[in-house]
Amino acid sequence: EAERGYRRALRYYRAEGFRLREAQCLYALAYLRYLRSRYTASLRLFQHVRRLDLELGDLRHAALCDLDQAEVLLSLNAWGEAVELASRAGESLASLGMNIEAAKAKLFQGLGSVHLRRYDQAAGLLAEAEASFAREGNHVFRGLAYLYRAELELRRGDPSVALDLAGEASNLFASERLRTKEAYSQIVAARCSEQLGRPAAARRLCHKALE
Repeated sequence: EAERGYRRALRYYRAEGFRLREAQCLYALAYLRYLRSRYTASLRLFQHVRRLDLELGDLRHAALCDLDQAEVLLSLNAWGEAVELASRAGESLASLGMNIEAAKAKLFQGLGSVHLRRYDQAAGLLAEAEASFAREGNHVFRGLAYLYRAELELRRGDPSVALDLAGEASNLFASERLRTKEAYSQIVAARCSEQLGRPAAARRLCHKALE
């Protein structure tokens, strides 16, 4: 339904010659393709929209195109490209004063760095992102930063620290009633408990996640 609405708007703006509004509709359509798991089509359209935005001088949406492409690339496990695009997006978004979006860019850079085994770099980026989300009062993305930090600490062999971080993430997701993310946090906490030699606690957390 959203796609039909944007396409109707797109036809109108094209007919009237409103190119900036046309680009904004195309941007929304590119993100909808991502939400429907049409990743290649989404990336192609984002690239087209970014070129159009730069031509029209819309630096805000051009930076958002980079950020959203980084998110798509993370879904495709294209870690290196995702980190590169997130870095470029973060610099532009910070210069535009878009603090939440700049923090998301750091979050994406951090997640990509975890998978590239750049653990020290990832730790710094994720901690910076978490602090930014805390300042902005964004509990959802702050919870994600905690969760990614927990997974990082598991990889670095510190399940005790990871368990605390997963617990923080679970609490934040519970406060926002994000049950799926809360359950995933409990799974990460269960893995931590298992590595700490606490099978009974791990089992309880798995049962909570299943419920």
